[in-house]
Amino acid sequence: MSQVQGILRALERGTLLLDGGMATSLQRLGLPVGDPAIRWNIDRPEAVKIVHESFLSAGSQVIQTNSFGGNTIALERAGLSSRRTRLNLAAARLAREAVDSFGSGLVAGNIGPTGLYYDTPAWDAAPQVRTAFLDQAAALAEGGVDYFALETFSDPDEARLAIAAVREVSALPFTACFTFEPGEDTPQTTTGEPIEQATALLAAEGACAVGLNCATGSRPMLDVAGGLIEKLSVPVIFKPNAGLPELAQGRPLYEQDPEEFATHLVELVGLGASAVGGCCGCGVEFITATANRLAPG
Repeated sequence: MSQVQGILRALERGTLLLDGGMATSLQRLGLPVGDPAIRWNIDRPEAVKIVHESFLSAGSQVIQTNSFGGNTIALERAGLSSRRTRLNLAAARLAREAVDSFGSGLVAGNIGPTGLYYDTPAWDAAPQVRTAFLDQAAALAEGGVDYFALETFSDPDEARLAIAAVREVSALPFTACFTFEPGEDTPQTTTGEPIEQATALLAAEGACAVGLNCATGSRPMLDVAGGLIEKLSVPVIFKPNAGLPELAQGRPLYEQDPEEFATHLVELVGLGASAVGGCCGCGVEFITATANRLAPG
């Protein structure tokens, strides 16, 4: 099966179980809280590969590259911009090696936001943002990803710039997800776009699947899922956090346990979700619990 066909065929066959939180998992292996996880693609590649292998063994059918925050703008804040190509190439190759060794699975090239919208609307810095995404997408494609997974976006304009960059460097398919703020009459992205409109925009831009990730636990996503699935004409993805964190001795502790989380993900599948997985706080035990509940019989 070709790379271009892989994610499309997989989505046609049924619900995909994605992986969990890379940074969360690496922190358990010693990554200091607050340090960029992408650094370990070069400094501790064996740890990154262990995490990929653990998710595959738990039942994940897709693993994402350890490349969140791997665009030039985000890396510059971490003092890593000069290593951007090496870090992203290594991210793709480590995930590719893990999948090839396991014998099945897809590699998603993870691309997240630049963070510029906190200070400046991304569209106002469009050339800089587009170049940052071009560099990352090119390196991930060279490293052998099967498709691109754009996620944790809050600014629709920035998401469009990321999509344009991906399309410029590769013919591979892409999925795209927004974060959102629950508790509103009309749930919105952080920048105020209703989630139905924001995700529909991504679908119109050519995403083969769209959805929501990060920012909230599984219950708020479950609350909005039915309406979103009903209104979208493409497969829908949900990747919640393990609830909301509280800091304890400088480390985030998440409120949800794996069984509650897995119960909600199964309910999301029942509503028609095409892909489910975990984001921040979701270690391998969350994927194991979900895989056990989704298993036939």
